[in-house]
Amino acid sequence: MEPAMSDDFLFADDDQPDQHTTAVPAAVWRILIADDEPDVHRITRMVLAGFQFDGRRLELLSAYSGAEAQQIMEANSDIAMILLDVVMEDEHAGLNVVRYIREELGNRYTRIVLRTGQPGQAPEHEVIRTYDINDYKDKTELTTTKLNTLMYATLRSYRDICTLNEHRHGLERVILASAEVFSSGAINHFASAVLSQVTNLLGLEQSALYCSSIETPDDQHGRRFRVLAATGELQEFSDLQSLDAIPPLVREGFEKAMQERCSHYYDDHYIGYFTSQRGSENLLYVRYNQMPSALDKQLLELYATNVAITWENLLIRQDLGRA
Repeated sequence: MEPAMSDDFLFADDDQPDQHTTAVPAAVWRILIADDEPDVHRITRMVLAGFQFDGRRLELLSAYSGAEAQQIMEANSDIAMILLDVVMEDEHAGLNVVRYIREELGNRYTRIVLRTGQPGQAPEHEVIRTYDINDYKDKTELTTTKLNTLMYATLRSYRDICTLNEHRHGLERVILASAEVFSSGAINHFASAVLSQVTNLLGLEQSALYCSSIETPDDQHGRRFRVLAATGELQEFSDLQSLDAIPPLVREGFEKAMQERCSHYYDDHYIGYFTSQRGSENLLYVRYNQMPSALDKQLLELYATNVAITWENLLIRQDLGRA
């Protein structure tokens, strides 16, 4: 146990940054305070009241021992940061928590900041060299401004790590989706595979995705399109030989995409436009409940590019089969 500290000692008086006054966001940053001193929890909560980063407030959790900290970390894999006291029920409690998080739980994402009132008991250079932590602070140097600065820097690091991980998983989904479409092997299976994989790519339920994929089968009669597949509320339009009968919103979106030769995102739907090297034009309509994230848009565009390449290969295969 470390000696209790007064409010003025732990968070010295200095200029405080202006707090954000935006509306309460839907998401939060989950922070765990692990310390055996109740005053540390009270003061930390007081200082961080109203703190926001990236439009998200903090949700502060409390643990008063190393064992309790381990239980909370095991039950909550989305904790962004832990403010971890070194000495709690014993002098190694905090370090044991670090080892548990990194080795037992395999959690490499949560940012760990060690705080100590007895820096000589756990020398900084030795701790940082030996343990996978992200910062080491003496409680006496954590003023209000410095704690806020620490929060910004640490949460920014956590956000960027999570973004990179999402990109990695997203690319894996694109590869798997593209392989699934290509393995369909025939044009009559191609469109339904596209719809299924776009659903998976965006993480939506099948009933929440309404899509139409169109091809140009005969250039001799001008620009003609056939609806290859449709799902959900658009299922009745499947296998149409013309765009005339599809809903006006979808048809107008397709016409705009063809005129501008590019895809468009709207508040509640996406119109995808992609072509093959043979010149065939492919159009995709996806309805969603909320605007896709920037990452989802990148994945959708990447997937559309792979779809165009796969479509080209299937057309070539069909031509060879007719020869």
